[in-house]
Formats: sequence, structure tokens, C-alpha cells
Amino acid sequence: MVDIQLPTDLPTVESNVANIPLIKKSEECNDAAQQEISVQYFRDKRIAIFLDCVLTGLYLKQPSDPIDWCMQFLIMHDTFDSLVDIQRERSSQVFKKEVKAYSAKWKLPFLVDELLTDMLKERPEEPDRFALSWFRWNKVSFFSRHFPDGKPKP
Repeated sequence: MVDIQLPTDLPTVESNVANIPLIKKSEECNDAAQQEISVQYFRDKRIAIFLDCVLTGLYLKQPSDPIDWCMQFLIMHDTFDSLVDIQRERSSQVFKKEVKAYSAKWKLPFLVDELLTDMLKERPEEPDRFALSWFRWNKVSFFSRHFPDGKPKP
């Protein structure tokens, strides 16, 4: 038998721990000033154009691994202006009907949500370079969270 000494400085039921205000994460995120900063960041960095360009490319190509394709695409277009130019050329593209199924299969809404959440936390000066790094470092964890078997089934 091992003798264990319990700490004596832990809060007890009689202590005033219940009076400490708790701040929910959602309350922090709903702050109007924070929202305005985020909206301004998206406008200034042209995040909508960036996402439109990447998602248009994904939907047109429908590669077998969308994260690898995104990384290769961002490496090939090494400046944000080149992404804007290519998006102007593709603005009138019509997508195949299978786009919804492809997006659902690869959980692209979740991928974009996670990318944008981290982008808003960091607010990088170069969102395209941030995204490239983000895809590289988050691919394995994204797949493990959303696809227990590693990748979706064909």
C-alpha cells in the first residue's frame, strides 16, 4: 500500500468558485468589432476571389486528391495576382452535375471552413502562401478526422 498525500489547496464545494464568470467561446466570436475586422480582412485580401479560384479549379478538374491538387495549384500560381488573372478567364465556366457529389465525397465545405477559420485566426499577409502551408500541414489530420479509413471510398 502506498501513502498518498492529498493537496490541501484545492477548491472545495464551500469555496466561491461558482462566482467566477465563464465566457463562452461563441460570445467571444460574436463581438461586433471582431466581426468587422474579419470582414475587412476578407475584403482587403480578396479572400472570396482566392476561394473562388481554388474551388473553380477543383470542380473543373475533380482530382483524385483535392488537397494535393490545391498544393500543386498554389505552387504553380506563385502570386496572388496570377490567381486573380486565371479566375477572370474561368469566370463563365459551367460545372458538371457531379460537382455536388464530389464536394460531399471529399468534405470540401469542411475543408474550406477549417482553412478559413485558421486564416481568420492568423490573418496572414499572403493568404495564398498561408493556404499552401495549411494544406501541407493539415492534410493528414483532416483525413483522419473526416475519413477514418484514410480517404473516401471511390
